[in-house]
Amino acid sequence: MEELTTRGGVLDKLMDAVFDAAVLVDRQGRIIHASKGTAELANQTKEGLRGQPISVLHPDTKYEHIIRTGKAEIELVKSVTGRKCIVNVVPITWKGEVIAVLGIVVFRGLGQLKAVLASLVEQSK
Repeated sequence: MEELTTRGGVLDKLMDAVFDAAVLVDRQGRIIHASKGTAELANQTKEGLRGQPISVLHPDTKYEHIIRTGKAEIELVKSVTGRKCIVNVVPITWKGEVIAVLGIVVFRGLGQLKAVLASLVEQSK
């Protein structure tokens, strides 16, 4: 668990570089780490989000369910701070126990997904 909460580690860099937005939540539903994209999406600072309940970002959160079941929920259409996004929510386990949950925004808005799909259709012509 200490490695998940250590600032400036590999996980932090991955969350900032690879995903549009990502948030790591502990077993109590509190934000351990928010990526730069998450902070921008929420119009807050990364430090300001740390320790807040995940409901500040996702009012209709599935995090508690995922902590209980240990099963990921993929390609959810969620409202994140009022914006429709496609989200994957996956458990992080250690020795068979869920110790945290990682939420990943795949597309910050459905408009972005529509643009990608339109581009693919255009390329296939």
